[in-house]
Amino acid sequence: IDLPQRVIRAANAEVGVALDVTDTRSQVMAAGRSGNLIDQFRSWVMGFVEPRELDERYRLEDATLEAWLADLPDAKLRNPVEPSFSGASGSIVVEPGVDGLYLDAATVAAAAADAFTRQSSPFTVAVDWTPIPPRVTPQRLKRAVAAAERLADSHLTVSIGEHVTRLGQRTINRWIVSERRGGSLKPVFQPEVVQRSLERILAPFADEGEPPTFTIVDGAVAVELGIPPTRCCADGVSAIVFDAITAQTGDTVVLPLVETVDRETQAANVGIVELVAEFTTFHACCENRVENIHRIADLIRGVVIDPGESFSVNDYVGERTAAKGFVAAGTIQQGRFEDAIGGGISQFATTMFNASFFAGLDFVEYQSHSIYISRYPYGREATLSYPNPDLVVTNTTPYGMLIWPTYTDSSITIQLWSTEYWDVVQTGQSSYPIGQCTRVETYRSRVNPAGVAEQDVVYATYRPGEGLDCAGNPTPEIVIEIE
Repeated sequence: IDLPQRVIRAANAEVGVALDVTDTRSQVMAAGRSGNLIDQFRSWVMGFVEPRELDERYRLEDATLEAWLADLPDAKLRNPVEPSFSGASGSIVVEPGVDGLYLDAATVAAAAADAFTRQSSPFTVAVDWTPIPPRVTPQRLKRAVAAAERLADSHLTVSIGEHVTRLGQRTINRWIVSERRGGSLKPVFQPEVVQRSLERILAPFADEGEPPTFTIVDGAVAVELGIPPTRCCADGVSAIVFDAITAQTGDTVVLPLVETVDRETQAANVGIVELVAEFTTFHACCENRVENIHRIADLIRGVVIDPGESFSVNDYVGERTAAKGFVAAGTIQQGRFEDAIGGGISQFATTMFNASFFAGLDFVEYQSHSIYISRYPYGREATLSYPNPDLVVTNTTPYGMLIWPTYTDSSITIQLWSTEYWDVVQTGQSSYPIGQCTRVETYRSRVNPAGVAEQDVVYATYRPGEGLDCAGNPTPEIVIEIE
C-alpha cells in the first residue's frame, strides 16, 4: 500500500487477498470458446497438446482487511487536532483545527479491485489518507470565539479590604482559554492564571494586619493575639470573577482574602518567650526627676523591636513637654547642672543602654553624660536630650525584642524579652586622657548560637569638672543634657 509519507507491506493473506475461485473458473470455462465453430474446434484440439496460460482472478475479503487495519499501528498518520483559542497575549488568538489522517479500508478495497485487473502478485495499490475532521466544526468555533470576545469586552471592578480597582479588557483576556466539551467549545478562565494575575495586581493592597501585643504578667509573657496579615486571594477566586463577568451586573466584586499566617503562628514567629537581659539603676525617692523617669517608662513599655530594626527613643517619645506629662527637673547644660522639662530621663536611657548592652544589641547612636554620675556604671551609660543626643539601638537577633520597663520609688528596671541568642560578657575596660577629659572604652564580647564571637566597644567621655571643657576652660551655657 503506497501512501504519502508511508509505505505498508503485507502478505496477501494478511490483508484478505484471496483467489476468486468463481471468477477464475469462469475464465477457464470460457477459454477457447470464442470465435466461430471452426476456431473453437481447433482450440479444443490444441488443448490436448499445448498448455493454456490464464490469469488468476483475485478478490479482497472486506472483514479480513478491516480487522488487519484495526490492529495496524501505521494505519493512522495522525489524530485530528481540535481548534482552540487563548487570550494569553492580551487578545483572543485562534488556533484552527487540523484534520487527522487514517487509512480507510474502503479506499484500499477500491484500489485493490483495480490493481487485480491490471497487475499480478505482488500487488501495489497507491492510495491517499482519508481525513478525520475535528469534532468542533468551524461554525461552533466561530460561536465560541464570539462568546470569548464578549467576555473580554467586559470590565470588572473588584475590592480588597478598603481598596477598589478596575480591571480592563487586556487583563481579562489573559485569563481566557477554550475548553472542549464533546463537539462544543466554550470560553473559560484558567484558575491558576487568574490567581497569579490578581495576586500581582493587588499586591500593593495587602493588609499588614495588626501585630500581637506582649505584656509581662507575674514574670511570664502574656500574648494578645493580633490580626493576621492578609492578601488576595483565597482559592476559588477564578470562579467568583467569572460568574461576576458573565452575570453582567456591573457590581463591585468583593474578593476573598487569605491570611498569610494564622494568629497563633504570627505570635509565635515573633519569638518573645523569655527574659534575655535586664538592668536596674537606683535613685533617690520622690524627686521631680522620678516622675519623668516613670513617665518615659510608661510610654515605652510594650515596644517590640523587630529583627534587624532600630529603635530611637527620641523618634518614639518625641520632645518631652509638660503636655505629655513631663515636669522640670535636673539636667546638665554644657557641663552645668540646671533644671529643664524632662530632667532625669537619662536614668532611663542609661538603664536601657545597659540592658541593650547585655542583650547583644547594636548601638547606632548614643552619648555618655559629659560629667560622670556615680549612680551609673562608669563608662557604660547614656544621656538623652531632644532632638539629640538620642539613644538608638538595633535588634541584632532573628527574634522580636520586647522592652519592658518597671519601677519603684527608688529604682528603674528595664527587661528585654525575646529568645536567647547572644551570650554577652564585658571583657574589659580602659581609659586615657583627651586633654583634661577622660575617654573610657568598655569592651564587649558577643557569642552567637553557632559559637561565633564578635568583639565591640562602647565609649564615654567625661569632663574634668562641672562647667569645664576638655581644655579646662569654662563652657558656655547652650546645650542641654537631661540628667
